[in-house]
Amino acid sequence: MITDLRITQAAPDRGLLSIEELRAAASVSDSTQDASLLRTGLAVADTISGWCCVAGAGIAAPTLRQETLAQTFWPKCAVESLILARRFLGTVSVVENGATLNAADFFANERAGVLTRLNNGSPCRWQSGIVVVTYQAGFADVPTDLAEVAAEMVSRRSGTARDPMLKRERVDVAGIEQVEREYWVDAAAAVDITPDMADVLGRYKTIQVG
Repeated sequence: MITDLRITQAAPDRGLLSIEELRAAASVSDSTQDASLLRTGLAVADTISGWCCVAGAGIAAPTLRQETLAQTFWPKCAVESLILARRFLGTVSVVENGATLNAADFFANERAGVLTRLNNGSPCRWQSGIVVVTYQAGFADVPTDLAEVAAEMVSRRSGTARDPMLKRERVDVAGIEQVEREYWVDAAAAVDITPDMADVLGRYKTIQVG
């Protein structure tokens, strides 16, 4: 199905952490590094959004923070459901072939981002024509588990977190220090998002359809 996605109200901040949370993640106690921390926070948010396959709209960077979008569908035939480009819905309004639908005329699965047409309370098909859906998607308040992943990534980038690829470290101090480190994988192959982070982020990933 042909669709078009546009942002009508962009997120004021696509970062996932407040400046206070960024300072805590980087073990910084004052504002001297705020500019750098904000850049790091945005880079982390963009990495997470990319991993989660958040759909882009125009030249704006995709984000998991709440935005208002307008998505137009041109179904060529009757379809069971409309799959929105983004998940985690807030308010939703629908105009079908020029007529604004009442709230009772459709059901929005907020977590999945899927719209089902209703007729007297029962599911039916969306008909061919033009359907314009205006909706909020993303988070006004960042979920705790998502913020924790972002904080861990900031800590790692700031050098304040333990290397998750480090399996064993031995330090012998007997006149001359000797350090031995063993990694789970080649340190050069370490990635931003570790398996435990992926387990959390999987809840926020958009499955690509078509």
